[in-house]
Amino acid sequence: MLGHNRTISNTSDTYRKYTNDDKSSTSVSDNNNYTYKRLVGLDNLGNTCFMNTSLQCLLHTDLFIMRLYRINSLIGKPITTSFFDICQEMREKSTSVKPSSFKSLFGSLHSIYAGYSQQDSQEFLRKLLEDISKETNRVANIPAYRELDTKNKTKEILNNEFDRLFRAREDSFVVDTFYGQFVNIFKCVECNFETFSFEKLIYKGD
Repeated sequence: MLGHNRTISNTSDTYRKYTNDDKSSTSVSDNNNYTYKRLVGLDNLGNTCFMNTSLQCLLHTDLFIMRLYRINSLIGKPITTSFFDICQEMREKSTSVKPSSFKSLFGSLHSIYAGYSQQDSQEFLRKLLEDISKETNRVANIPAYRELDTKNKTKEILNNEFDRLFRAREDSFVVDTFYGQFVNIFKCVECNFETFSFEKLIYKGD
């Protein structure tokens, strides 16, 4: 008879390093002496509160913005470029920013957001992060999918191996910043035999 429980871990040492070293409460500066002030609002284009609140959350996530500005080139990255343009406008303007170009582009790629009906903020944010992650993926040639070999290995070893397998296909600054990892533990209550399975998730913190 098997019992089941789930635990969550963040497998990124880089994530822990940057949250300790780079976090700022009011503005962000990188090695090029940029300062990104994000003190203005976003205009409501018509039932776009869901979009504006999600964008503001990202725009005020210092670690995410620093890593965005460290990308060498935005060529061929339309969604990332459009989001970056909003960052620039909010840095330069003293009045609210109108995210019309971003909404038009995002709606052209995802028809559900083409109109002006209210949508779910979490679903929008997840889709946006997925798009940015795909566009900024550091993996040039994505290998074929590989299953995790779980035979005779500890949970800690498997946890690291799954992260390496995942990053062999998707490795972006979005993954560095927001992704965590679930481990599902299946244990026989009679013999204490354990098996494990893993999955990625967008990490929301405590």
